[in-house]
Amino acid sequence: MISLSQPCSSKNPMYCTKANLAELYRESKSLFPTQTLINSPEMEIVDGVNWSFDPGTLTIWNNRYWKGFYPADYDLKNLVLMYGFGFYKRFWADKDGSKGKKIKGETHPYSSDIHAANEAIDVNLSEKGKAVYIKYRDFPFNNFDDLLKIIDKDLAIGEAFVSLRDPGRGLSIFHFVLSRRYSVDFMTQADCQFIFQSKAKEVRGGFRHLGTAAGIQCSSFAAYSALQILQERQRSAGRLYPGWKAAARKQYCDFR
Repeated sequence: MISLSQPCSSKNPMYCTKANLAELYRESKSLFPTQTLINSPEMEIVDGVNWSFDPGTLTIWNNRYWKGFYPADYDLKNLVLMYGFGFYKRFWADKDGSKGKKIKGETHPYSSDIHAANEAIDVNLSEKGKAVYIKYRDFPFNNFDDLLKIIDKDLAIGEAFVSLRDPGRGLSIFHFVLSRRYSVDFMTQADCQFIFQSKAKEVRGGFRHLGTAAGIQCSSFAAYSALQILQERQRSAGRLYPGWKAAARKQYCDFR
């Protein structure tokens, strides 16, 4: 049986509550430089190149961007953040302005047209050690900044600040997680659609074990429901009635 909920740990920080994530952030060391943040230049899914799905572990690897996660608390404030302000960050080498020496990036909330431009800078702070400073370029986003600790090539823990123009010394707002590898607990619209279109046969009934999702973001429970129903139909009927896959995909996957 595949469990949706995982224990809070350095391997699964997206399941951590605020207090546990803050503690994990303080205890973690940043192990990789800013170049590690660079994503695929392609935003479209290219299976096996910038995206992959493991049906055995129900894990998605997505190098189109770094998917953002808020803490796993279920208080009202955090639920508003999780459901209303889901986001991703993506990064690339600035080949024009600095011949690849600078790492540029953007932060994009799923539910808006905002693309907040920033730059990722390696820093070594006396109080926090090595980290990556995310410096926002334009108003009003330059009133904020982030400090990342890259603890794995596909995983980083961050702290967001009201900026004092001094890395790590602003007013702390919250901690968050960035990951290129995540469970289908956190499946996005694009993930859901691609799995339905190209990978549904590979799941082979795994989704019928799934219950209530933990740490849901971007309406991923709807995606779960669709795949779970799909697998139940496959298991009980041995086939899908005409048009089922397209109908389920449209009903459950049309979300941000």
